[in-house]
Amino acid sequence: MKTLDVQSFIDERPLNLFHLILFVLCFLTIVLDGLDTSAMGLIAPALIKEWGVTKSDLAPVLSAALIGIGIGAAFAAPVADRIGRRSVLVASVAFFGVFSLAAGYSTNVTELLWARLLTGVGLGAAIPNCATLMSEYVPTRMRSMAVNFMLCGFAFGGAVTGPLAKAVIPAHGWQGYLIVGGIAPIVVAVLLALTLPESVRYLAAKGNNDDRIAKALMKLAPGTDFTGVKFVTDQAVQVKRKGLPVSELFSSQLAMPTILIWIAYFCSLVTLYVFQMWLPSIMQADGHALADMADMMMNFNLVSAVGIFLSGILMDRFGPLRVISGYFAICTLAALVVGITGAHGSSLVMLLMLVAMTNNGACSSMSTLATQMYPTSSRVTGAAWMLTIGRFGGVAGTFLGPVLLSMGWTMTAIVAWVAVPAVLASLSIIFIGIKIPTLLRRYQGAAASFH
Repeated sequence: MKTLDVQSFIDERPLNLFHLILFVLCFLTIVLDGLDTSAMGLIAPALIKEWGVTKSDLAPVLSAALIGIGIGAAFAAPVADRIGRRSVLVASVAFFGVFSLAAGYSTNVTELLWARLLTGVGLGAAIPNCATLMSEYVPTRMRSMAVNFMLCGFAFGGAVTGPLAKAVIPAHGWQGYLIVGGIAPIVVAVLLALTLPESVRYLAAKGNNDDRIAKALMKLAPGTDFTGVKFVTDQAVQVKRKGLPVSELFSSQLAMPTILIWIAYFCSLVTLYVFQMWLPSIMQADGHALADMADMMMNFNLVSAVGIFLSGILMDRFGPLRVISGYFAICTLAALVVGITGAHGSSLVMLLMLVAMTNNGACSSMSTLATQMYPTSSRVTGAAWMLTIGRFGGVAGTFLGPVLLSMGWTMTAIVAWVAVPAVLASLSIIFIGIKIPTLLRRYQGAAASFH
């Protein structure tokens, strides 16, 4: 019986219709994440008016999905590393859709709080599985570009949120927006279940799945005869180790890199949520009309998408460590220029766009790095737990703006403060390259290109 390494087989094949279908469905899942993330900020004014509640009453609702994402990522990811990426992805997208629908039929703050929390749980489980499936089916030569292009869906979702809200909310109320946001994931979940096979790298690593692997690989190379072939992967032995996938993140080789990527992602989410929650206030203080904020936020999201896609192209050529740390360095410089010069007008807009483009590009690229840094046996868990830790950074960024404002800080000073987490993130990524050059060279060659 001859053996066939599934990754080598994937690397030797050109992209085809299967890759396009995989990309489109995963991209749509990430787009829905972007739409949902912006949902509460858009419908909050309507909720306050209809229910007669205060902004403080809605504060727990606004953060509920963030908490849910952390829970979903932390607990569903180890399951995916045990039973497979596809089944968990399908279930989580459907789960997300069902509770988004439930949120649309909420009649009070408590019902909405629980619906949003459970919506977040579904999202938290879906995102790392999308990134992992893309990573494990795309040839190594273009893996970073493909995964990052898929992750652009988040920025694209944020960009179309405004136009969608304008089209739906006036006619159907805030409930209509959430119901649309619930039906779409259920449709995507059905399409995922009907069209996508399990990851062949995962199946090969688990062993005794030759028939399923052959059927899946036929989608990449129709007509290929796999009779008598034993499928293998260079990481098969690691999947058979005892213990939970989480424990592998803290093995002797991975413990320090895991902590470092957590620090970097936490810092990037602090910056992201400072901007996401307080950018309208920053721009309004600079004299921009509040009515222009929707168009401006759309432009910021589109620029972020460009940054994410460009980062993917650069990472395939220069390695993720060099590109991500460089992005954070540019973010640091742009934030400092705002604070030092007191930029305003078009100069401020351009600098803030550069901050958003580089920070968001680096932030999304760390999901790509995580899918390449961890072995098959803990790949989803590694990416998901990074996302979980990062959500605490998002919560910190949400509350940081009011704290700094209460201390009398100006808006430009708050922007300049962004340089602190950006520097910490850049240094953390650099230290990953110092700590595990051998490991990264084994899995995707990032350390060699970084150095």
